Amino acid sequence: MVRFKFGVRDEWRRLGLIFWVQGKAYCTLERFVRVLVGSETPFPPAGDQGLERALRSKAFRLRKPSPRERWRYSLEADGTPDWTREPWKGARARVEAKDEARQRAKA
Repeated sequence: MVRFKFGVRDEWRRLGLIFWVQGKAYCTLERFVRVLVGSETPFPPAGDQGLERALRSKAFRLRKPSPRERWRYSLEADGTPDWTREPWKGARARVEAKDEARQRAKA
C-alpha cells in the first residue's frame, strides 16, 4: 500500500528517481475472509503495531525520447545528451536567440 509518492525526472540525462513510503497491506482478501469466519477481529492493531512503514526508492532510465523531446533537450537519436550544448539552453532559448539575431540583422 503506497501512502506517499514523489518522483524527479531529468529529461536531459534521461534519468528518473522516485521515492515512496510503503506500508504493509493490512486490508487483504485473506484477512477479510478470516474476519467473516470469526477467527480475527475486524479492527486494526492499536498504535499501528504490526504495520511496516519504510521509505523506498528506485532510480531508472526514462523511455526513448520522442523526436520533439530530442529537439527540445538537444539529444542525439539514441537519447544521449549533446554535450556540446548546455542543458539549461532548451528549445525556447535557442528560438529566442535566433529571433534576436534576426532582429539585429534587420537593423
